[in-house]
Amino acid sequence: MLLAAITGCGGPPRPHRAVGQPFPALRIRTLTGTKKPAPPLAGKVTLVNFWGPWCPPCRAELPGLARLAARLRDDPRFQFVAVASAAGPDDEAALAADVQRFLEKERLDIDAWAFADPLSSLPFTAGDIAGPLLEAFPTTYLVGTDGTVLHGWIGYRAGVESEIATAVARALRAGAAPVPPGP
Repeated sequence: MLLAAITGCGGPPRPHRAVGQPFPALRIRTLTGTKKPAPPLAGKVTLVNFWGPWCPPCRAELPGLARLAARLRDDPRFQFVAVASAAGPDDEAALAADVQRFLEKERLDIDAWAFADPLSSLPFTAGDIAGPLLEAFPTTYLVGTDGTVLHGWIGYRAGVESEIATAVARALRAGAAPVPPGP
């Protein structure tokens, strides 16, 4: 019994249950408080990362994703949306300052977003998916030009940034058709 449990942990990554489902509309706001609308997902390959400045795995992952976004900044077919979340409702007021401090420390040049209504935005669901799309921090989704989830990554592990970059490149080459799992 123990052997089965151990060997089950080392299998190949399985496709995220949201793959092929429509990604929900984002109700987000800029962290400066301006009423800038969320970037539309339709028509672009979009990498959406949910993170928090309080989350060590998020802080490890975000710089690599920001570097990927910087490399693709001039590609009109791609956009990166990093959505920060406070650790709890009592921390919401400090979120903008915490995010700004982290971005400056890491020298990251990305737009900073947060949920428009944090308490009603978590968890959110999409389509017929049973359960929340956001189970843990960080969570990253690759969304195709038609608004469909192409890939999903829950949590952080060393090297995932390279896997995400490969999936983004494949989606851009394929015109954002669903990307089969693979290296």
